[in-house]
Amino acid sequence: MIPYDGTLNSWQMTTEEFIDGFFENIIPQVVGDYSTYIAGKIFYPLVGKTTIILWDGEQKRVVPVEEIAQWVDSSEITKIPVFDTSDFRNLDARYRQHAREKARETVVLFHANAMTCDNMKEWGDFYFDQGYDVLMPTIGGYPGSDPVEVCEASTYQDVEGILLFLQNHGVTRAGYHGLSIGACLALQAAVGPTATTKVATTFVVADQPFNTGVEVASNFICNRGHSFASSLAKGTARAALPCDQIISLGDKIKIVTDGLDNIKKVKLLKELGIPFLIIESSHDMIMGLEGNEEGGFLSNLAEELLLTRYDAIEDADQNRIVLSGEHCSFFGDNEQARALVMKFAASFMPIKIDPATVKEDLAIRLSAHLGIESKGKTIL
Repeated sequence: MIPYDGTLNSWQMTTEEFIDGFFENIIPQVVGDYSTYIAGKIFYPLVGKTTIILWDGEQKRVVPVEEIAQWVDSSEITKIPVFDTSDFRNLDARYRQHAREKARETVVLFHANAMTCDNMKEWGDFYFDQGYDVLMPTIGGYPGSDPVEVCEASTYQDVEGILLFLQNHGVTRAGYHGLSIGACLALQAAVGPTATTKVATTFVVADQPFNTGVEVASNFICNRGHSFASSLAKGTARAALPCDQIISLGDKIKIVTDGLDNIKKVKLLKELGIPFLIIESSHDMIMGLEGNEEGGFLSNLAEELLLTRYDAIEDADQNRIVLSGEHCSFFGDNEQARALVMKFAASFMPIKIDPATVKEDLAIRLSAHLGIESKGKTIL
């Protein structure tokens, strides 16, 4: 005879799994044609907006897009044409080049979902100072770029236009650095199907990324204290990010959407042997696992990507940087983290670097900062 409490626990588990599965699967059917609208609200919030919310500590400031654009010399604005169905649209971009006769190593920076290219100025300055040319595009439909119904498919079309732009400017080797959701596009640029075959990938930096679109939606809801709604969030995300949509790029090349599944992309990254660096934040409310924003998180959604790329824990740890900060913290604000990224970037082009600025022991134990079990992870 099965004990009563065992029967009850079994029933509860089965019921919870049923409810979770029910909501995850029924919501996409109910939402139907509204999926693109939902995707815009959740994953692409700046569509049609003329202002951006910036945080200075705990102070919120609403800044007009035009003001942010003034932070960068307007002469650097360029347009990137993107083939969209039967016509072309343009992306707004900043393109910084060193004076030279031939194109040099280039880094493409993909912004987070509440940003435009102008918000990536600090990231761009860092790579430019390392000797790289820097391209910073704004995704289609965002302020500055031409209007488009923004979804996963449209952003992958953006990536194809960016690769063609690089090729037309004589770039043969490029690295990709993506912040938050921008990491999806950095990985897509590195491993996605493309009609452009003359640009080789040198490296990818996934800066505070997630593993999949579905998981990050659920995780964020849980971290906000609404774990009961996680299955609703997953179902909504599945509706917002339908998989297996086919986008033609011409020349018989097609892209298939994957629901912003970075794990699939990183598996291809591994097959191709492309170097991969992960940056996490210790107090990341969106990506953090096992903890809270005040005390810090023990783990992160990004770690699944790292362990997918590198078989050995030692290799994974050597390609991870953990910042002491919140989501979208800039690594360059931390001297040690800056030195680590500098060392990583320097290995892909012959530039001079002062060895004194790169320390062997750059990490401080997470527990020393947070007073919690670190699971062997380190933090800067």
